[in-house]
Amino acid sequence: MKLLQVCAYYPPRIGGVGEMVRQLHRNYLACGIHSWVLTSKVGAHDPQIIELGSTPLSFVLGIMSMTRRTAGFDVVHCHAGETVLLPLLMKILGIKTPIIATLHIHPPTYRKACRPYRIGNIQIKMAFIPNLKLHLMTAMQSMGQRLMRWLADETVYVCHATARQSLGYGLQKNSVVHNGTTLPVPKDTLSSPSDILFVGSDNFCKRPAVCLYVLAKILMSRPETTLRFVGVSQHPELKRLITLWQLEDRVSFEGNIAPEDVHGLYQSTKILLMPSSYEGHPMALLEAGLHGVTTVASEVGGIPEILEDGLTGFVVPPNDIEKMTACCVRLLEDPALRHTMGKAARTRIEENFLITHTAAAYKDIYGQLSGRVLAEKEDCDH
Repeated sequence: MKLLQVCAYYPPRIGGVGEMVRQLHRNYLACGIHSWVLTSKVGAHDPQIIELGSTPLSFVLGIMSMTRRTAGFDVVHCHAGETVLLPLLMKILGIKTPIIATLHIHPPTYRKACRPYRIGNIQIKMAFIPNLKLHLMTAMQSMGQRLMRWLADETVYVCHATARQSLGYGLQKNSVVHNGTTLPVPKDTLSSPSDILFVGSDNFCKRPAVCLYVLAKILMSRPETTLRFVGVSQHPELKRLITLWQLEDRVSFEGNIAPEDVHGLYQSTKILLMPSSYEGHPMALLEAGLHGVTTVASEVGGIPEILEDGLTGFVVPPNDIEKMTACCVRLLEDPALRHTMGKAARTRIEENFLITHTAAAYKDIYGQLSGRVLAEKEDCDH
């Protein structure tokens, strides 16, 4: 089978969609599927990663130049609504290659999740220009996803929460395939230890400021506690809060690091803290669980589909920062509970959310769409 996956970005750029595509691509190649990835210019250094350009215009022009070549593939798999131009051009040109679309977010819900919020007596909000860009971006994403649902032969969501939110678009063809992950080869050297770890992008809805407040509260009873940020820059708002709460010696920023290097950080932390106001099916939660790390996370999106509250971690209402803090304190003070929950989390990920599970589900869809049964060599569990 010849498969073309399309995504707006790919590692080494940090982001859940690109990382999911990378893991699928590697699994498919290991199983004998002829997999290619069409993406923006990221320096992936892989002959089967077709990099179109580093700007939105060059990406669009690259998509246009690639459209006719899609006729040579058995299936085209588009990830997220940003890639809708390719299936649109395929339909215009009469190219019959089946199209599957995976949608990772629900833009209107995402936009609402970026509203101002309060931490104690401090209001956290987006600046005017970023907020304007957010509204424009989510409006375009909504239109792109509506069009993608109409163009695709099969629409897939990464979690049931996003699927339920998207039914308002009015089209009923959809299924759910959860994201999956895999445990990398362990490294000989571990990172310096930390008590609490945050892994995420600079998106407003990730709410890294909440982590600082939680840390400040914990330090009142556990002054040795440390917090490490991965993927978040030291922007002025965070710097202001760090200074206000005197956290300079307790917080570290790792910046954007390669996905394979994040795993050493999981191995050297006690808790993953995920205070987001919006999530789809977060890769960081899967990765932490596979490392046996207990997570305290907001009850949003697909998180409750992964975490079993009180068994594999704690699921907390997104605005209940006091309860989030209490859960973190409980885990820090009870190593046996952390170990029990972490072990249960790893078992749950291994049984339900490995990349082999995700790839197998997609391969079934590819086979149905292309009208052919995958060869035995393509049906593997590597």
